[in-house]
Amino acid sequence: LNVTLHDHQPKWRDKIEIMRLNGMANHSHLYAHAGNYLGTWQRIDIPLYISAEYCLLLDSDTVVVRPFSLSDFGLNITATLAFSSEAEGKRRAVNAGVALLNIPFLRKTLEEFYSFIWSHPDPKFYLGPSDQGAYRDFYQRRLRKLTYLDVEFNVKPYYRSEDTWR
Repeated sequence: LNVTLHDHQPKWRDKIEIMRLNGMANHSHLYAHAGNYLGTWQRIDIPLYISAEYCLLLDSDTVVVRPFSLSDFGLNITATLAFSSEAEGKRRAVNAGVALLNIPFLRKTLEEFYSFIWSHPDPKFYLGPSDQGAYRDFYQRRLRKLTYLDVEFNVKPYYRSEDTWR
């Protein structure tokens, strides 16, 4: 197993803590603990650590059930970033926990993304809360660059369609 651990000590940690404290604790369990909340935001620095064209980001609760390669994403692979859906049958890019990231694109937009995030004193973004909302607001709403990652990369155990499981 080839695993690289990065000692990620973000300079923006205090800004995220202020955002967490300004959040509505009853809306998410993540607001209850500074470490949990910071952990969700750490993905924004992936372009600083990955030296590849693409990165598939999978939240820790994601289960990979079969091997795959970059070719499985097809010839129309995103030139930006792609999020999967959270619901069977809905082709909406909403889940930052299953994301295909074009690292050069994210590097190019990172400083502008930081500025966008820090302009918000609380975790409320137009298209959702916290890091997922920030990604969607900035890359989907502002830049129009967020694309859809097929649900086959984010199947839930309760999905009913056999086509989803293939």
